Amino acid sequence: MSWNRILAWVGGITAVITLFFSLREFTGIFTSSSGRRHQVETLLASAALQSGHGQYRAAWDALAQADTMGQLGDKVTAAREDLAMRWLEDGHGIGADNPLGALADLVTPVLSKGAASATGARKADLIAHLGWAEFYHWRSGAREARPEEYYRQALGIAPTNPYGHAMLAHWMLWNHQSLDSARSHFAAAVGTDSARAFVRSLEVGAYGNLQSATGNTELIRVVAEMKQHGEPQPVDAQGAFWDAHWSCFITTLAECDAARLRGTVPAAEHLETWNWLMASNGFPAAKGLQYELVEARLEEAAGKTAEASAIYRKIEPSAKEYEPRLRARIAEGIKRTAKEN
Repeated sequence: MSWNRILAWVGGITAVITLFFSLREFTGIFTSSSGRRHQVETLLASAALQSGHGQYRAAWDALAQADTMGQLGDKVTAAREDLAMRWLEDGHGIGADNPLGALADLVTPVLSKGAASATGARKADLIAHLGWAEFYHWRSGAREARPEEYYRQALGIAPTNPYGHAMLAHWMLWNHQSLDSARSHFAAAVGTDSARAFVRSLEVGAYGNLQSATGNTELIRVVAEMKQHGEPQPVDAQGAFWDAHWSCFITTLAECDAARLRGTVPAAEHLETWNWLMASNGFPAAKGLQYELVEARLEEAAGKTAEASAIYRKIEPSAKEYEPRLRARIAEGIKRTAKEN
């Protein structure tokens, strides 16, 4: 065998061996990459499930881990931004004392990074939520925070952005600014028919927080609208709705004007809204006689005097344990409905 043939033969074997190890290395890299991708997909699915059950911290940690694995970067980034916004909307803070300022600190870098590169409606959503994070900072004592600037910036980018409108309206009422302007912004947010549940939650909370006759009237209007449009029952509104009626019909020195309380809502619709929202979750039993007194007043205002009279007479014997003012209002109700029957 010639020397040249031997060299050629050795070279061929070397090439085969090199190819073998190269393929093995490539296969290892591919397998490793495929494995990380599968891990990221699992973490994304896990985070979605945890977020859906309100386990925001666990979901956040899962996505933070996914972010370090170098796979499905766009999906992971979008999921982190979505989680940051949802966590802020639900208002569950971090730790035993639930400090909202700490939550704002945690999610702000993700929102800021996303807002810097996003465009259009997505950019407006992220900026509005940066404003909501600023509101949490403000509530935590940082009076230099300026949530309103973010809300208006979001609306400058997307004039119909529901978050910008609803959050700005909430801020206005929080600071006792123009009720008409706030109502206009809430109407614009509801009109987009986007993020409706969150918008309604802010609207109900903002009017309830006013703890005023005007706020109570607006609260009743909003809840009546929700019932009329077949929207989900705003369970969180029950406390504020009760306070509005309790303060009007029971605690005020002067007799409450039911027509003024309900504003533009018809009397029959007011009664239907009351029953739709309040006759559940233990409110009737928990409030007892006082609940029935409010119900009787609304029945009476709606022209159902026989039903109202029956309630007044039913609760009169139990009223002996209550203060004179409440007993007097039951007695007055009996007299009024007796005249009309």
